[in-house]
Amino acid sequence: MYSAVENTPIVVDLVAASRDTGWTVDGVTAYHSSCNAGSIPNASFPVTANQTYEVSYSILSISAGYVQMQSPGSNGAEYTTSGAVLETITPTSNGYVSFYSNAICAIESFNIHNISDNVGTTLAYSMEDKGWSDFRTLYLDWGWSIFDRVIVASNGALYASENGSSNTNNFFGTKYQSSIKVVFAKNPTIINTYEVLSYQANMLLVSTVSGITTPTGQVTTLIESDFLKETLTDGTTTVISYNNDGVYSASFKGDELESTIEGSPMRGNYITVELVTVDGSTPLELFSLAVKTARTWVGNR
Repeated sequence: MYSAVENTPIVVDLVAASRDTGWTVDGVTAYHSSCNAGSIPNASFPVTANQTYEVSYSILSISAGYVQMQSPGSNGAEYTTSGAVLETITPTSNGYVSFYSNAICAIESFNIHNISDNVGTTLAYSMEDKGWSDFRTLYLDWGWSIFDRVIVASNGALYASENGSSNTNNFFGTKYQSSIKVVFAKNPTIINTYEVLSYQANMLLVSTVSGITTPTGQVTTLIESDFLKETLTDGTTTVISYNNDGVYSASFKGDELESTIEGSPMRGNYITVELVTVDGSTPLELFSLAVKTARTWVGNR
């Protein structure tokens, strides 16, 4: 789209004009003019084929068309109204994400996170240590701290971190259970048979589904009833106990992948156990974890 004063010739640089995609960036906001539909790439964040990314951005205004997030082989939805956007894309080849638009629009607050491997990328603030402690799988849009309070934004909403709140494990309005993943490998040069898991804690934990594995590909699961110690009832009230003196224990089940009822015992030079709380309404206090093993004599009859 070109304009000129009367009797003044229009000089057009066709090379420069052919590269124009209608996008301009002013500070943190990107604007697009509908006179020239096109894309603006985010060259500072390359994406990898077959990895899934969570993308969020805010459409401040839009008219006469749509805006769309694009990546090699995978595109987001076409949006024609303003508001906050949260979606996922899975590129089929390496490259970059970009915004495409044929509308008059303005967008800002673009964020992208790789969520395929569930590895945390967000730096977390420790209220106890008064500092930034470690990385977590909390994908937020932005955040800031005021004295000892931490305020973050996610998907158009603000959240304040709380210390000592009874509403534990609540992240961005979603309730989670506490979990822990441990590898037991006391003698990694020796093949062992794993018999019993025990731990001392203030509450019951069970394994995730097929969350106990050995390096040979065996898997098994420990459910709530596997930790049951006794059930007491007077005909009206029933009391169920899962621990003795605060110690919870359960025998490992056999390999779930075998066709036999019991399955072969869990065996290998190490074992990985992933546990999750049954009730996450109170903070988890885990004092110790242990596995009882038996030596497996290979080649003996």
